[in-house]
Amino acid sequence: MNKDNIPCVLYCVANNVRNGCTLEESWTMPEGEAVWMSISHAIYNGSKIDVLSTDDEDMLDKFDSIINRFKEATPRN
Repeated sequence: MNKDNIPCVLYCVANNVRNGCTLEESWTMPEGEAVWMSISHAIYNGSKIDVLSTDDEDMLDKFDSIINRFKEATPRN
């Protein structure tokens, strides 16, 4: 089975149930709580996960324009 075909919501629910939450808890808890619990379980079980803040995401979205401005401001030899 290709894990890329599993919807994120189903992955979070399954991960939380596998790690002790009831099925009802997993389906009815707030989305943010479900995601953070799932991430915490994955990290505890050895997964390497990089969590980005919204500021980090904004910076990545603007990355090309920041680099281009830097190049324009830097004198070339």
